[in-house]
Amino acid sequence: MVVSRDALLSSLKRWGKALADRGFAALLALLVTVSFVLGGLWLRARGYLWGGSSFWLDECVWAMNLTTRDVLANQIRPPGFILVSRWLSLALGPTETVLRALPWVAAILSTLAAPFLAARLYTSTAARLLFVATVAFNACAIDFAKEFKPYSLGFLLHLALLLTTLRYVEAQRGRALAGALALATLGCLFSQDLVFAYPGVFLVLGIEAYTKRRDHLRFVVAAAALIILGLLAQYLLLWRHMPKGGSNYWGAKYNVFHTDKHEGSYLGWLWDRYREMAAFPGVRRDHWDGWIQEERNRFRVVDRTLWLVLNLGGLGVLAWKRAWRLALLIALPILLLCVFNALKVWPAGPFRSNLFTIVYFSAIAAMAFEGWMPKGARWYSALPALVTVILPLFVFERVWHERKQYLTYDSRFQQIVARLANARRMGDGEKEPLILDRRSCEPYRFYTQFHPTSRKLRATLERRYDARCLKDDAAIPDTLLEAPNERPEWIVLHTGHNLDNILKRKPMRVLKTNARYLIGPHTLAAFTKRKTAQDDDTPD
Repeated sequence: MVVSRDALLSSLKRWGKALADRGFAALLALLVTVSFVLGGLWLRARGYLWGGSSFWLDECVWAMNLTTRDVLANQIRPPGFILVSRWLSLALGPTETVLRALPWVAAILSTLAAPFLAARLYTSTAARLLFVATVAFNACAIDFAKEFKPYSLGFLLHLALLLTTLRYVEAQRGRALAGALALATLGCLFSQDLVFAYPGVFLVLGIEAYTKRRDHLRFVVAAAALIILGLLAQYLLLWRHMPKGGSNYWGAKYNVFHTDKHEGSYLGWLWDRYREMAAFPGVRRDHWDGWIQEERNRFRVVDRTLWLVLNLGGLGVLAWKRAWRLALLIALPILLLCVFNALKVWPAGPFRSNLFTIVYFSAIAAMAFEGWMPKGARWYSALPALVTVILPLFVFERVWHERKQYLTYDSRFQQIVARLANARRMGDGEKEPLILDRRSCEPYRFYTQFHPTSRKLRATLERRYDARCLKDDAAIPDTLLEAPNERPEWIVLHTGHNLDNILKRKPMRVLKTNARYLIGPHTLAAFTKRKTAQDDDTPD
């Protein structure tokens, strides 16, 4: 059979159009989603499965508290997180890999679950891809995956609670309800910030059960009562014993509470914090590199504005579509956070304890593409995610999470301990003074007394050094000037101290630098007093 040229071209056009509109676009969206998820998994694996860092100050303190404190004395950590971490520590040892395992697994599961939640939140592929990309590549979510803190676990619980609640709304099955209620009930032991999710979740579950499955309502009420009792027990046993006046301290240090020292009204201050939280999904901008400083700053302003516009647009879409279920699930938690902040019981802003808000602000931002964008996949569906998340990542990123830097920092303190143990003796055989600045004391204690590997060096270090902890870093210059003439005096400086600036002061010129090492963000140096003014200051 002979087919004419015109008929063949017509058939090819029809098939090409059908493939572009349906099959090709859907396949492209699937490949992009998989790429986003795999990229997020790789960035979370780097720094944990290989190239891991040492514990920094906060992690060291809590790693020691696991075994030296009673469980009830760990007042600002969720009891479930503390108990599981304690069991892991006792069974496998308090190493970085062991104690960061729970947050890391939670971060991996969050990345894998993001596409499934997006499929239930949105009908637009553009909105789905933007949500998945934001979760997968959020810099704070990646760095806290490798942090001995409960925030990654809270991130997962918020995401999973949204997913299981929407699954029940869609299926109306007892198994779906049981999953949502079990997650909500157990979750209150592992994440304190779930209190912001509970009102919206239980309102949605309760209304759905009352209107469609009346026999399910008693289970919803029973689970809510059990959670209230659990929260009350935690308050009586833990939270009410926390020191008072913390809001003034954190407000002054991190600007997360409105204090008397702030100028202007609380509402004006809160609006500034809200804008920062709305831009939290794009926090990567804070460490953009490349280009010149002025250009980077302009792009940062554009990026913050873009995320705020997406946030306001998403809220507008919720109101326009009268999507009350979604509003209760993804907007009410943010409103409750603002109420709690007004009561001075929870910080506002892009703070580490607000990592969970990235779930909600990302969901609201992606909602801006819902409703007016075509349902299903189109060839351009990935453009919002590529422009807002992926393009800035490839243009400005230089570190690729080789180290932690977002609301936390990297540490190499285990190498500091090893270097001290193996340093060449320069004195007369007596103990050499070792000064530890304020933020080095607890890490030194952890790595010489608790860490399964580094504590083997404790005997060597005790024979070699006379360690001294400083309570006030302002005393560093005067303490260095106490260096003996014959024996070197060592000092460990944590990140944030510039040794060159310290040594520029005129009284410090009597010191001779005998050794100096830069180990990650830390500085290790040894000094003796100059014998003559002409002594060379070049390290050996």
